[in-house]
Amino acid sequence: MEYQEPVYAEPTRTQRLSGTESEAAIIGYTAKIKSEPTKLDFDEFVAAMWLQGIKFGIDSNAVRQAISGDKLLRMPVAAYLEPTPGRDAEIKEMCAELHRDNSPKMLLNGKADLGAFKNRFPRFQRGCVC
Repeated sequence: MEYQEPVYAEPTRTQRLSGTESEAAIIGYTAKIKSEPTKLDFDEFVAAMWLQGIKFGIDSNAVRQAISGDKLLRMPVAAYLEPTPGRDAEIKEMCAELHRDNSPKMLLNGKADLGAFKNRFPRFQRGCVC
């Protein structure tokens, strides 16, 4: 369960302190804090849930509706879901033309140029279909 309430930001503004009205010299600064209403961002909400250990099953539609509203409410934001089998992330080359090759560039005389790469930044050629 999550308690949804209006969110306030407290920006700090510095204000110059000057001497008497006849003097324009600045004698110091003071910090003024004012509470201003603001809106919670959905991404900030998800980050806060991650810190609380909720990483799966967040009802994004319900949370977005609650964030857009201005009323106080208590609602479930995530449901328990059984874990699903997964696999490790991998990089899969989908097109041979986009292969990144960081090996040294070979010069025509057979020597390697250690300051240049064979194909450091691959780009699509016109008409290439992967």
